[in-house]
Amino acid sequence: MFNSLFKLFRNSLESEPTIEFRYQGFYDYPLCMLMKYRGLTLMLVRDFDESLDDYWDYYELYLMPEIQKADLEGGWDQLQTRSIHHLGNIPISQLIFDSTHRKKMIIKPILEKLIESHVIES
Repeated sequence: MFNSLFKLFRNSLESEPTIEFRYQGFYDYPLCMLMKYRGLTLMLVRDFDESLDDYWDYYELYLMPEIQKADLEGGWDQLQTRSIHHLGNIPISQLIFDSTHRKKMIIKPILEKLIESHVIES
């Protein structure tokens, strides 16, 4: 059964549009990801919630200005303050990652919808 699920997942990654990302911090899933999609720089962030004593089960999606390599030195904490626009939140359960959760993910309709709604408005 595990092999058939793995094959289904692998086939999904090969047939569905995917996006590669860079990340910093990791707890089951990346804590902060940067990616390029349709010429846009996007950042997904999940923070620690003290009241839950756990990380969020969703990402906040931000449209970012162009990020230079020097901007990434010394941590990414300051990057969120440079965002152009908060596009919305995406539950982790709505995203499909590669098996390591560290390389790429499938572009799901929820992500497309948040991105397109901003592009249309701009």
